[in-house]
Amino acid sequence: MRVPEGWAPDRNGPESRRPLLFLHGLGMGMAQYATLLNYFSTSKTLKDRPIIVLIQPNSVDRKSVV
Repeated sequence: MRVPEGWAPDRNGPESRRPLLFLHGLGMGMAQYATLLNYFSTSKTLKDRPIIVLIQPNSVDRKSVV
């Protein structure tokens, strides 16, 4: 999670200052998103927004485990 210095939650604030929540799906993991996450962290457009990346641990359906 990255929170810009001086940022504070404000329900009535402009959308341009609301947090960016990134949810990724199944695949090769976070490595496939490296370029996108780098863009998020260096973008002038997003510099005033917190960025939250949720990391979901791998899960296995117990029925499929022998």
